[in-house]
Amino acid sequence: MVKNIFISVGLQEQEEKEQSKESTQRFSSHLQSHIQDFSSQRGLHIMLRKRQRLLGIVQRKMKYVIIN
Repeated sequence: MVKNIFISVGLQEQEEKEQSKESTQRFSSHLQSHIQDFSSQRGLHIMLRKRQRLLGIVQRKMKYVIIN
């Protein structure tokens, strides 16, 4: 039963990563053509920081699961 929970959470996280990656790529391509769009730059930086923070949380949780 515990395995099923980890599998479903893993699939959900993978889908969220793909959506995040697509939106990040969309922002990046937008910024290449609109260099002085500072509000979009800010939005991209916020998204990237949030992604980094969440990845750190997941890595710490996975380290805890593997150790214990």
